[in-house]
Amino acid sequence: MENRKARRNKSALAAVLILTALLFTGCLGGSGRDRLAQVEVYLTDTGENMAPAALGIEAAELEGITGVYVTITSVHGRRGNTWEKLFDVPEELGPVNLMALQFDKALLGSGEIPAGKYKEVRFEFKGNEGDMLHNYITVNGHDRPLYLPQPDLTLDMDISISGGAAVELVFNIDKSALVIPNPHQSYTFTPEHALHYVRSYKDTYGGISAEIKLPAGVGRLTSINVSLLRDKQVVWQTSLKDGKLSFELQSLPPGNYQLEASVGLFNEILQIKFGPVDIRPGTFERIKLEKK
Repeated sequence: MENRKARRNKSALAAVLILTALLFTGCLGGSGRDRLAQVEVYLTDTGENMAPAALGIEAAELEGITGVYVTITSVHGRRGNTWEKLFDVPEELGPVNLMALQFDKALLGSGEIPAGKYKEVRFEFKGNEGDMLHNYITVNGHDRPLYLPQPDLTLDMDISISGGAAVELVFNIDKSALVIPNPHQSYTFTPEHALHYVRSYKDTYGGISAEIKLPAGVGRLTSINVSLLRDKQVVWQTSLKDGKLSFELQSLPPGNYQLEASVGLFNEILQIKFGPVDIRPGTFERIKLEKK
């Protein structure tokens, strides 16, 4: 009797040990997933200058720079003393034009990472290979090699990520501090002065989704030019092509904005205005621009 009882106790103890092992190894019904988080990394440009003026380039020179292209190969995060790879950036993304991200949020990639406290993030870049330019700058319509002093960039982040969470990590760009000019019309990439982690992106910025509604029976479209104004100053412009009548703006600092569209028809120009519209933190406004 005692031997049977002892055997039952041993069997129960073994079952507890096996169950505990399954829990810790994540082999039981998704418990391992509970210790992982989904992460997406974005780049954006809110239009807010973050760098000291001495680090940037002159406004007149900035106007001639239409592209600062860099190729990012992977993104890592430091959890404690361990660097975890967040993801490899898809090759098809190619070089990213950091000058073209104002009020736009570009996805670099996504991955699944262990939960924990992440103190830093590291971007790794692909270097130029002879005449094969993976990093370059477009100045007055001409492409020139962009010099990268380091193959990677490490930035402070300091965020706690819970298991099972879906997290967006957004990094803001100050385009006036992306590069510094060198002699002989060359440039050096200086991302350590131009990028920083936006700790509360969703609670800080807003957005606009806009659609242009044309009057019935209008003639053939030839062009649509759109401007966004803040405090009566143009802060963003674009031209819609291929019959497109809608657009979206993200990463807008709070404030009062006005939209203006100049619609070129075969025989006339339509001027359409909307606003002011009050953009508040964490809001996304859906509006229509139409001729009253």
